[in-house]
Amino acid sequence: MKKNNFYALLASVMLAAMAGLMTACTSNDDNPTPSDPSESVVKEKIVGKWKAVTQDGTERVTDKLYVMTFNADGTMTYSSSTFFQNLNKFTWRNKAPFTYSISGNVLTREGQEDGELRKAFYEVTDINDQEMQMVFTSYILDGQTFSRDMKIGYERVTADYSEDIIGMWEVTEMTGEETYNDDNARLAFLADGTYRYYRKDDTGDWQLVSTRDVEEYFVDGDWLATRWQETGGEMNYEWWDIDEIKDGQMKWSALREREDGTRFTTTFTWRKVEAPAGVEAVDLGLPSGIKWANMNLGAEAPEDHGLYFAWGETVGIDIESEEERVFDWDSYKWSNGSSTTMTKYCTEGIHYSYDGHDYFGTVDNKTELDPEDDAAYVNWGTEWRMPKVEDIMELLNNTTSEWTMQNGVDGRRFTGANGNSIFLPVTGYIDGVYLYGLTRYGHYHSASLWQDYPWSAQLLTFWEKMVYPDCDLRRNMAYPVRPVQYPH
Repeated sequence: MKKNNFYALLASVMLAAMAGLMTACTSNDDNPTPSDPSESVVKEKIVGKWKAVTQDGTERVTDKLYVMTFNADGTMTYSSSTFFQNLNKFTWRNKAPFTYSISGNVLTREGQEDGELRKAFYEVTDINDQEMQMVFTSYILDGQTFSRDMKIGYERVTADYSEDIIGMWEVTEMTGEETYNDDNARLAFLADGTYRYYRKDDTGDWQLVSTRDVEEYFVDGDWLATRWQETGGEMNYEWWDIDEIKDGQMKWSALREREDGTRFTTTFTWRKVEAPAGVEAVDLGLPSGIKWANMNLGAEAPEDHGLYFAWGETVGIDIESEEERVFDWDSYKWSNGSSTTMTKYCTEGIHYSYDGHDYFGTVDNKTELDPEDDAAYVNWGTEWRMPKVEDIMELLNNTTSEWTMQNGVDGRRFTGANGNSIFLPVTGYIDGVYLYGLTRYGHYHSASLWQDYPWSAQLLTFWEKMVYPDCDLRRNMAYPVRPVQYPH
């Protein structure tokens, strides 16, 4: 080989090697450009519940969250409650029905809302079992197309607290900038999507905040949306993440934003108001399906007397303690000092009005206790009630009863056709400051007013020789309560 040809060949080899090295250095094999997920991957992974948690890389405040649930058949639901800029109003979507389709990595959401077609378009850029990233590209609203370029991050939601939240809850702890000005609050979430807000009065009674015309909520997964409207006022909205409901405790948190753009976090801890350990709902095989508690309200065992309450009051007293309370008209919550000045739960009775005034007080024709005045409901939670007079009649007509003794206490045992039974101890009653008939008579409140004479209420009475429905002498006298559970 000639010397010149050798150097030429060597030069060409070196150039080729350098070109290869440069190609290797600029190759994306080690750091490939992420590719959008395939249509099959998106269709498989998207089924389930997703909550929007970030926007353009920043955590979304709680009132900007929304939840979408995708079903395998192409249907979906969409939950949101936030201020919609283009509509200039708040939305309230409680699992609103939509359909969706996927073409490549493009997701289209479509449905009718408020009589108009709504369509939204997203590009799924990443998705796995726990997280999803989408770009919200555009939407059609009221026939107009609006362009967006919003990167939204989602997390998969596996918890479902829609059933667990039902019941009455009392605040035990708050951190951050609280929504309420103190921890004196209770919320009762009902199965029909409404809730009730309670606060304590000066006497310690929990009182329904009655100035609200609207109190509604929904839960989608672990996200809670509420709204309420004061009489004559505007609708208010509030949102929470439910962090946990477990062992009778519920924890909320929310990321809020002030007007100046700074952010803060608020947390709430709630205790579920429920019957204490040892309380059971006994199925006596009654036609209505009603179950009776195995012990009195405030008792620790079936033979204990429990607490004594004036009718329609929710704070009772323990006769074993040194509590001081005079049960008379001056102290009774629902009168202005006499049997003819009832302020709630009052009918015209069998008397006529005279001098333009109703004989028994302010007539409202309420004949059964509202939940907020029902001692069982307030103290044991939303599953329990004081029995109505018809419930007492059902008990007497569908059980056998016998005078007996349990752990040294006299009383009556009521046994159903199915063999199950409950024991009601003798209790007596309190009139003024005196306790009468403690070892001889059983007297138990009902939730029913005596309509002929509304200064009195109906009750269950028994003694050794007899058991019968009765009417108390006056509503301001104190009797025990045996709660019941109505069938769901």
